[in-house]
Amino acid sequence: MTFRTSFQSAHDALQGIAGPDGLDVRTNRVYVVVRTFTSLHGVGTPSEASTELTPRPHVLERKMGRELVVTAVSADLPVSTLNPTLTGLQELRYRVTGPNAGDYALADISVAGPFARTLLLHRIERAQPQPTG
Repeated sequence: MTFRTSFQSAHDALQGIAGPDGLDVRTNRVYVVVRTFTSLHGVGTPSEASTELTPRPHVLERKMGRELVVTAVSADLPVSTLNPTLTGLQELRYRVTGPNAGDYALADISVAGPFARTLLLHRIERAQPQPTG
């Protein structure tokens, strides 16, 4: 066990004290959502697979809610989970529930720190989905 993994376990345990059953100060939940469409241009009903970022990251609102900075994202989550490789019929979005509820697109990811990652998200304003391809 390395110092990093030992410290990460202690950090997560301390952060869990103020968890959802107690005095949770992090009221936003953040999910990585991959939508898969049956055909190009979002025709049909998409299926979704989502992964919640745990422990809950800290969400900072910027530009009147059109941009979010998500900090303290666990370094235990691989970058491939935060920014997966998509096929031509898939779309990546981040879904936030809580005070900053909405769907967001990943604009930037910082993996500079040894213990946590930082995400920059932009609000998705369009009504129709845009699968890649």
